[in-house]
Amino acid sequence: MMETSSSEGRLRITPEVVDGYGLVGDFASRCLVGHSLTRRRWRYLQGAECIVVTECSRFLGVAAYQRVESDVRVVHEFLVHRNLGEREAAMVTDTLVSAVETMALGDSIHCLMFMLWPDVRRTQFERRGYRAVVLDPYLAWLQKTLAQGSCIHGCSQHLH
Repeated sequence: MMETSSSEGRLRITPEVVDGYGLVGDFASRCLVGHSLTRRRWRYLQGAECIVVTECSRFLGVAAYQRVESDVRVVHEFLVHRNLGEREAAMVTDTLVSAVETMALGDSIHCLMFMLWPDVRRTQFERRGYRAVVLDPYLAWLQKTLAQGSCIHGCSQHLH
């Protein structure tokens, strides 16, 4: 398990992989404070593999995806605690994206795609080399090639 702290040492965060968000119990209700999820999104989270970032027992963020046989991994849920300041939110985003990239590379995934809702700041993704594939007022699909290979052949099946 990796731990990261800010330069001021105020925020000590830990990413953790959780198999099935629904298995976390009461943690789920604390994680989603301020986030309004449809039943479909909630069901997705319950069956997804999640990377959760916490500080002690306080939820800071979650990235959720389902493992499928593909060169592309799609992260359909990416939530960052709404009460974090800009610097802390950027740090949580970087930690989540780094953890997702590490897991993807370990699974021989060549391309990552993130589906982001409008409340997720995209600056950290852009700094890490992600580019927008689809951008509208409701969703942004960002992608990045991680290793040899192409995102193009796998994108169409995930965008519909």
